[in-house]
Parts: sequence; C-alpha cells; structure tokens
Amino acid sequence: MNQTECVGNVVIYNRVDCCKYRLEGAIVRVGFDCDKANNPICGHVTRHMIDQNQRVDVLCNQALMGKYISIRLPVDVIESMILCEVEWYTGTCEG
Repeated sequence: MNQTECVGNVVIYNRVDCCKYRLEGAIVRVGFDCDKANNPICGHVTRHMIDQNQRVDVLCNQALMGKYISIRLPVDVIESMILCEVEWYTGTCEG
C-alpha cells in the first residue's frame, strides 16, 4: 500500500485451473513492520474458503492499521502459492 490504511478484509483470487488447495493454511498479516512476519494476523485461509470458489475472502478478526499486507504459508509447508490477484478493503479501526 502507498500509505497507512485501516484494513478490514483481504480478498485473494486463487487459481481455478489447478493447485487451488496450495493456498490452504495461508496466514494474512497487516501491519507496519518491514519484516512482515512480525505483523499482527488478520486471518487464515481455510479449506472451506477455498472450496467455495475462486474468490477467497479473509475477514480480519478485527480491523488492523498498517502499511504492509502479507500472505504466507506456514513455515512447515513446502508448497508454493500462485495468486491471481489480491485486493484489500478498509475497515473501522479504533482510536
């Protein structure tokens, strides 16, 4: 993102031709730290979310302020992700 924003949800457009389950378990984070692994967790991608369709909506447990959004698989997963598109939408942050 170009500036600090309050993020309420992140939408990931996943592959439909193959490998869609590689996204399962992905962790979405939003925050200010350049080392994105230190940023607060917005939410996780579950198998149920992937089963529904190409669009995966990750609603943040609570809206988060930040400048960076990251989507990463857990460290014990060897697979790689291929994302078609990522969108973010504003939320209402306290303070």
